[in-house]
Amino acid sequence: MNEFALNSAEGTSRAALRRGRSHSIRRARGPSVTRTKIICSLDAVAQSGSFERGLEPTGKNFLQQQAKFDDFIRDYNQERPHQALNMRYPAELYASSPRPYTGLPELEYPFHDLTVTITQCGRLCFGKRKINLSSVFGGQNVGVREVADHVWLISFMHYDLGFFDDQCTRVECAPNPFSAKVSTMSPV
Repeated sequence: MNEFALNSAEGTSRAALRRGRSHSIRRARGPSVTRTKIICSLDAVAQSGSFERGLEPTGKNFLQQQAKFDDFIRDYNQERPHQALNMRYPAELYASSPRPYTGLPELEYPFHDLTVTITQCGRLCFGKRKINLSSVFGGQNVGVREVADHVWLISFMHYDLGFFDDQCTRVECAPNPFSAKVSTMSPV
C-alpha cells in the first residue's frame, strides 16, 4: 500500500473513529479485523462520497445542522490530509490576506437624473409610487434616468436593469448584455 493510501486512511479512520463509525465497519467485516481491511472499507466509504455527505441524517434544527457542518469543516481542514497538498492539511497552509476588506464604495451615478436606494423589501420609491424591483438589490443604490416622456431607465453599476413607465409603474427588462451576439450577416 502506498504512502498516500496509509496517510489518507489514517486521516479518514481518525475522523470515522471519532464519529463512532469504526464499530459498524468492524461488525460488517467480522470481529478480527486487520488494519488493511479497515483501510479498504474506509476508502470505499470515502470513494462513494457518502463519507463527505456525513452518513448521518441532518440535524433536527438549524443549530444541530450547523454543528454537523462545523464538524465536517474541521475534519476536512485539520484532520484529513489532501493529496493535492502533498499530504498536508489545508489548515497548515492557510494564511489570511494581509489586506483588510473595506467593502465596496458607495455607488454613484453621475450620468443619471437620480440616485435612489432600494428598500430592503426590493422596492424603488419614485415619488409616491413604489416600483417592485428585487429584494436582491435591497439597500443598494441604483441610477434612474429619464429616456423618454414618462419612461425611465434603471441601472445598477454598469448594467441597465430595465425601463419603467411612471404612469403604470411596471418594469420591463432591458436587453440582456450577456446574451449571444449574432451578426446580421449570419445565416442563422
